[in-house]
Amino acid sequence: MATDPTLGEGEKVDVGLKEQRPEQSAIKAALRAAEALWQRALRDCALCGRCAARCPIYDQEGAGQIGQSFAAAAGLRMLEGFCENGEGHAPAGQAAPAGARWNQLVPEALAQGVREFLAKEGELYHYLRRCCLCDHCTAWCPSGLATTATVKAWRRVMAAAGVLDARESQSVLVDQPWHIFSVYRAVWGISYPEWPDLATVAPETVDTVFFPGCSLVSYAPELTRAVGRWLDEAGLHWALCLDCCGSPLVSAGLAERSLALRQRILAECLAAGVRRVVTVCSGCAEELGAVFGGAVEIVSLPQLMCELGGNLPGGSQAEREILNQVQDDAGGVRDIIYAIHDSCHDRAQTSGAPLRALLEAGGLGQLRELEHSCRNTACCGAGGAVAAYDPTLCRERAETILSAAAERGAGTLITTCPTCAYTMAQYALEAPAESVFKRVQCKHYLEVFCRQRVDWDKVFAQLGGMWTGQYAAWVAEQLG
Repeated sequence: MATDPTLGEGEKVDVGLKEQRPEQSAIKAALRAAEALWQRALRDCALCGRCAARCPIYDQEGAGQIGQSFAAAAGLRMLEGFCENGEGHAPAGQAAPAGARWNQLVPEALAQGVREFLAKEGELYHYLRRCCLCDHCTAWCPSGLATTATVKAWRRVMAAAGVLDARESQSVLVDQPWHIFSVYRAVWGISYPEWPDLATVAPETVDTVFFPGCSLVSYAPELTRAVGRWLDEAGLHWALCLDCCGSPLVSAGLAERSLALRQRILAECLAAGVRRVVTVCSGCAEELGAVFGGAVEIVSLPQLMCELGGNLPGGSQAEREILNQVQDDAGGVRDIIYAIHDSCHDRAQTSGAPLRALLEAGGLGQLRELEHSCRNTACCGAGGAVAAYDPTLCRERAETILSAAAERGAGTLITTCPTCAYTMAQYALEAPAESVFKRVQCKHYLEVFCRQRVDWDKVFAQLGGMWTGQYAAWVAEQLG
């Protein structure tokens, strides 16, 4: 059974193409799950205001006084108002019956009610679209609440009601055969025939799955292959999974589709006899873990590196130490000063703690910890698909992190998440020379260990070029 908090208890998922009956509609399912979650959030919230003090979005949207309960209370207020006086929310031209509950209304009326409510609640809508789902606000919640669950429930309701523009997520429908990542790999000939694929591997021939995540497996094939060769050298029997963890679907309000995708990956693991999934990205580990439970162990790649005695996929320690020095103005060399940006999905430090141990053991220069690190880390700007709504805010978030590294004297920022590295590189592409995006080099940890840089300039050129090259018509057909 799913443990995803945005889905109802025991909720069934049907991703077939058949038309659903009204009582099984997406909007009713979304509201039913959201109502239960919002009620729990309000019941358990201590109204201490810590989350409001930690989140700049709460403050900007005038929600600071009520913090975590802001979005939950608004949702319940919306449901209560659906049947009051029948003001446009009952079936067309009819008032809601006396004593009616919202779930007695037809789906079309419910969707209309959601749209009308959010049109009047501009601050709420603005907040829901700008939340990056990082959980920084409730990282230290005394009640153990996660604001992301409340916002994800709202996103699901918004998607079902047609509030969110479906075109924003068209290219990241990662439960479909063709999306931005699979199309990119197809156009530029990126594949991994040298290793078995989880979807087709024979049962009981592997016990481990390597799950690079959509960004790494698409945009950094050489790093993916370096890890693959290392897994071979370590004597592991493993298969590669090219899937995405479903996170983009959750951000788009398509939680039930994300669940179905993760359930399918779990089913493939169980059918193959897989007992362990190795993830590069903490976000992938978090999303998969919400469904896998204890059925299949999820291990971060840094954890596995530590378990195998620090035998890293980058050659000898002497070779790696070349990366640990930079040339100074006098022509000599000095150890690098670096900072680490922890993924907002890694507050439990399943990647960050072993990564720090590996870097220390490898003698990588001097680590300068940032104020927002480990459990207290902040979003790089890529979270929650906020870029489609407020790209300026996303850039500001990324710039804040790099500026913090620069203020600590770090010339290198090492990330635990490939998407964080992608985000920083994207902003660096057109940044002026004096920008912090140019002054602080951002590297994923595999770039350090494998002694290979991702050519982000080439990646972004190819992402743009595939819309105008010989496959442009096909790309447009697949990605809309």
